[in-house]
Amino acid sequence: MVVACNDIAEPVVAMQESVSFTSAITGSRASDTQFDTGDAISVFATASSSGQLNSTTNYADNRMYSYLNTKFVAQNKGIEKPEDGTKLYYHAVYPYTDAASSRFTFKVLENQSSQSGYTNSDLMTAFTEIPTGEALVPLKFTHRLSKVVVQIAEGTDLPSGNIALTLTNVQGMVEINLNAKTLTTTGSKYNVRMGSNGTK
Repeated sequence: MVVACNDIAEPVVAMQESVSFTSAITGSRASDTQFDTGDAISVFATASSSGQLNSTTNYADNRMYSYLNTKFVAQNKGIEKPEDGTKLYYHAVYPYTDAASSRFTFKVLENQSSQSGYTNSDLMTAFTEIPTGEALVPLKFTHRLSKVVVQIAEGTDLPSGNIALTLTNVQGMVEINLNAKTLTTTGSKYNVRMGSNGTK
């Protein structure tokens, strides 16, 4: 009788834990006080002692995270906790953009009359003040641009039908420096179609 024995143990590969993020917003969001399901952010991670990002080749560059069930979770390739326990600094930008890096240009949408056009023009950034090795990292987002609210007064001079408002000669483009935490206006001025805020 011949018996085959298959007791050879396969080596077990340890799974690295992917990082996710909770969020808070200073003040309120453009249209709400919290993020909505599907909202996406750009996230960078660095192991540098100063928390400064390189132009490329950081621990993680511009990874997309989407909001789901009270936190931001990885889309496609997430950021994994370093196996050696190294602590990381995180930089985040809302909304997600392919162009995001340590320095990049952001332009608010010229037509903000739709909900997505409006909220995707609400630039916010977040930065962890101290490095962390945790798998659930809190991010505190701060608004970086101005919100303009126009109140239409009731009266007999209002035109009939739907009212559309456009801001003219707006400086809607900024150069962002995530390391310096600064924004500098750039580019030509243009017109921006406003989003509605109720009936007035």
